[in-house]
Amino acid sequence: MPELPEVETIKRYLVKKLKGRKIKDIIILNNKSFYGDKKEIVNSEILNIKRRGKILIFKLKNNLNLVFHMKMSGQLLFFESLKKTDTNEIVKHSRAIFNLDKGLLIFKDTRKFGWVKILNNEELNKELKKLGKEPLVLNFKYLKETFSKSKRPIKVILMDQSKIAGIGNIYANEILFLAKIYPLTPANKLKDKEIKNLLLAIKKIIQKAIKLQGTSFRSYLKPDKSIGSYQEKFLVYQRKNKKCFRCKNKINYIKVRNRGSFYCSSCQKLVS
Repeated sequence: MPELPEVETIKRYLVKKLKGRKIKDIIILNNKSFYGDKKEIVNSEILNIKRRGKILIFKLKNNLNLVFHMKMSGQLLFFESLKKTDTNEIVKHSRAIFNLDKGLLIFKDTRKFGWVKILNNEELNKELKKLGKEPLVLNFKYLKETFSKSKRPIKVILMDQSKIAGIGNIYANEILFLAKIYPLTPANKLKDKEIKNLLLAIKKIIQKAIKLQGTSFRSYLKPDKSIGSYQEKFLVYQRKNKKCFRCKNKINYIKVRNRGSFYCSSCQKLVS
């Protein structure tokens, strides 16, 4: 699933390529993936592209927004010009095709959980109000207050988009390893020191992942079909039975609310 670093990478690429371009037509290939009347935004100029959590927002004229959520397997691919070999690439798993005055933007989604919505500013604000704070603007006070109200496992809280917007399974694993916190630790059991370590780990991992342009694991590609490189720097994710970088013990694997969780039992001990 594209998380904050992947969506931020997509945004930075597309804002350079698409800002100022016009949407000339939209071909909807899966009605369940597209919400709204496409006629409302045909011939609209893309004024800017923003991100909030894992959501990508194209700002258009007349207070309208074209909003994307990639969910589990969504991709946004951009073709400046088409080659014959691109035909199959465009058709396979595509859910919506945006014909621009220059180039094509393709929304692809193998598992069909992602969506595209046309929202006015009021509707968009309602959508965004569901989200918690961005990881890079978190502070100790907010985390302490948030954690104190929940007995849920800390990993679950990290991935709760209403609390912190943008962290998913990959980076939750990495963050908890760096902070030396066991993933099943009840959030309200964390001490001030653990919360401070977690805050630092969140910012360090997210900043590093953005710098490396995300994790190309399973479905994530940048809009030009190139890959990110954070997967080359995994601390713990997908490292089951491999040696911990800190203590050399084997990395363990458990399920936390049906999500794969990797941790070191020596470095990440349950808080008593």
